[in-house]
Amino acid sequence: MVRNLKSAHLGEAGFGLGVILFGVFVAILTTNIPIGPAYSAVGPKVFPWLISGALILIGILLLIEGLTTADPPERIEVDWRAILIIGLGLAAQLLLMKPAGFIIASTVLFVAVARAFGGKRWWLEIIVGVALSTVTQIGFTWGLGLQLPSGILGGLL
Repeated sequence: MVRNLKSAHLGEAGFGLGVILFGVFVAILTTNIPIGPAYSAVGPKVFPWLISGALILIGILLLIEGLTTADPPERIEVDWRAILIIGLGLAAQLLLMKPAGFIIASTVLFVAVARAFGGKRWWLEIIVGVALSTVTQIGFTWGLGLQLPSGILGGLL
C-alpha cells in the first residue's frame, strides 16, 4: 500500500512539474511574438503572458499538493458515454462548419454536449443552441469584424 501511495503522489507531482514546464514553454514562445510600433501597453503578448503565468502558478500548486498530501487520491469514475457523445459532437461541428455554417455546426455541438450532461428536452436544446450560436455569429461579424462561416444561412445574416 505504501508503494502505491508514493507512486500516486509522485505521479501528481510529476503532472504539476509538467504543467510548470508547459507554462515556461508558453512564456518562451511568447517572447518571440513580433509586435509593431502601433501597440502601446496592451498588445498581442498580454494574453499569452497571462496564460503562461497561470499555467506556472497552477503547476506549482499541483506540485506542492502532490508532494505534501498524505491521503491517497480518490478514484474518479469516468463517464465514457458522455466523452464519446461530446467527441462525436466536436467531429460533427468540424465536418459541418464550412458547408452548413457556424450556427448550425455549433448548435449540433451544443445539443451533443447537453445530451452528454443528461439533457432530456431536445427541442429546448436546439432553441438555446441556435440562440447562442446566432448571438456569437452576430457578435463576431458585426462587433469584431471577423467572418465566421455562414454556410447555408449566408443570405440571412
